[in-house]
Amino acid sequence: LRRIIPGYGGLDVASLVLVVVLIMLKAVLILGIQVGGFPSGIGGQLVIYSLQELASLILNYVFWAVLIRVILSWVAPDPYNPVVRVIVQVTEPIMAPVRKMLPPMGGFDLSPLIVLLGIQLLQILFRLH
Repeated sequence: LRRIIPGYGGLDVASLVLVVVLIMLKAVLILGIQVGGFPSGIGGQLVIYSLQELASLILNYVFWAVLIRVILSWVAPDPYNPVVRVIVQVTEPIMAPVRKMLPPMGGFDLSPLIVLLGIQLLQILFRLH
């Protein structure tokens, strides 16, 4: 799929397209099982559902990455460990702006707490619609 769909700005667009297609396929299969067929005129709703599921999946992934980073900060692992580096690369673009907005707390970093609360708020908003 990467041969057909190029990346954009360092983002692997082909993987995101594949995930959206798989979410759509899951929705069609579940709808086919529950209703017994595919109702007409549901294509737009299917796209919106798929994008909501993708956003929820990404938010869930980031939530767990931030939580793992918090736990890793308690044990102080080797910063050159590949797992630690991936966790930091995933979470730092989200936590750095929050860290800049917070006043100094005497050595305490409350940015993970703010990020986790923000992610939970976004997940609640995605579930409402």
